[in-house]
Amino acid sequence: MTGSKADVMAKEHAESALVSAMTPVCVDRFQRTEDHVGKLAALKEFRASWERRDFVAKGKWANVGKEANFALADACAESLNKL
Repeated sequence: MTGSKADVMAKEHAESALVSAMTPVCVDRFQRTEDHVGKLAALKEFRASWERRDFVAKGKWANVGKEANFALADACAESLNKL
């Protein structure tokens, strides 16, 4: 295995671990917002997963630091859509 392949695999593993650990935090952030019931209804109206992801990202519930993490936003939106 090349060094660059190992680096890619390590980054993918780290991203996966971050998403797994932070998804419940994202869901909690969402549920603590004002009018979270209305926002959840709005999220469920979106047909496409990318629309739900963008909704979560724009709400900043999937931020890690100052930046939105789109893999986390995807996982969070999926979890919220199941509620």
